[in-house]
Amino acid sequence: MKFFLPVDFAIAFLLVFARTGGMLMLMPMIGERFVPVRVRLVFALFLSLMLLLPLKPALTKAASFEPGVFGVLFIELLIGLGIGLMVRMLMLAADMASQFIAQSLGLSLGEALNPSYQSQSSALGMFMSLLLVTFLFLTDAHQAVIAAIAGSYSALPPGAAFQTGDVSRLAVETLGNALLLAVQISAPFLAFGMLLNAGLGLVAKLMPQIQVTFLAVPLSVLAGFALLIVVLGTLIDRLSADILGVLARLTGG
Repeated sequence: MKFFLPVDFAIAFLLVFARTGGMLMLMPMIGERFVPVRVRLVFALFLSLMLLLPLKPALTKAASFEPGVFGVLFIELLIGLGIGLMVRMLMLAADMASQFIAQSLGLSLGEALNPSYQSQSSALGMFMSLLLVTFLFLTDAHQAVIAAIAGSYSALPPGAAFQTGDVSRLAVETLGNALLLAVQISAPFLAFGMLLNAGLGLVAKLMPQIQVTFLAVPLSVLAGFALLIVVLGTLIDRLSADILGVLARLTGG
């Protein structure tokens, strides 16, 4: 028995899969490198099938637009990669903030392999990255990711002209916001580090007989971790709120 798949159905499925797969490839939580490739592929296929029926009329119509099926397919892939990359930039804000915090606490020398980026990172950075991903799953934020994929078809209809200038401007703004967010999150620790070093320098001048070097490291680590415990919940909540905000903005929410 032979199985035939209608051409219009296959084209519509490829268009949905191009945007969904490109977005999930870079999306936090689902697109992490420690998630097996087959799991991501199966999830993208399943999600594409779910979105296919309600989007099929618009996708079939989009395939007849210029520059043709392959042109629309390439544009859909670019849209998916662009959305995933912009959200990934905010995940990098957590890593950048953790590097600033580690420098302030004197923990930058101990590095470990971060499974999210397959590169060396401070232990604090790996902890914050994994904690943020865990928090997003615990708060059902992965449902917002799925809703964002479906909502992106309203903000960026299939077959529409790809506005390179607007996308580039949005990418630059997102990167700037990620850098600003990293500085804002790490600001209490940067201020703490400057005040601690200034105080220890004053102690060293007033009482040279005290071994400030041996006093600075344990005091910096203990006080810094106490500050981290106090503000950690606020930091993770702020990062997750910004990620969901970017998803809503990119999808017209």
